[in-house]
Amino acid sequence: MADYFTPTVVQQEIPAELISPFEKLLLAAIFEHEEENGKIYYFASEASSDFLTLDRADLEHALAATTAKSRLKTFVQEQIDATPAVCADIDLDLTVSLYGSDAYLVILQDIVRRSKGALPYLTITESWTCSKIRPDALGGQAIIITPRAIRTWSTYRYLEAFTGRFEQKQCANMPP
Repeated sequence: MADYFTPTVVQQEIPAELISPFEKLLLAAIFEHEEENGKIYYFASEASSDFLTLDRADLEHALAATTAKSRLKTFVQEQIDATPAVCADIDLDLTVSLYGSDAYLVILQDIVRRSKGALPYLTITESWTCSKIRPDALGGQAIIITPRAIRTWSTYRYLEAFTGRFEQKQCANMPP
């Protein structure tokens, strides 16, 4: 069986004061991170986490301490409300399509939006690798997050665009 990996790097360090307590808790569970001089660097050496188990008290405290607008607050609050009160942990499935993007992209875009230009964009690079060489297991993507858009461009998309243009040129040069 092959193991798939998606090392991920958020290129810019994010000033800690731009991240709400709720977002900081989620991002720390989704990514590995380093904090230095009031800035946080997020990365995943194997892959970002899509399934989180968080301490209920920590999550409720972070939600209560967050006044910033976050598109994930309602989703997370619904998960807390749906979990019996006797449960000390809350399970979050972030593979649920939220706003058409991965949950971490939504969180990061909320941070960029609220930064009022202090953080005009974020860029993310991902590498797709596998423990066995397979045609679908190598590649990656670049992501740019602005206040208004999340744009992705994968190596597969690049190759499709290139080969499509190449094939069009070849067809145009063929004799009738």
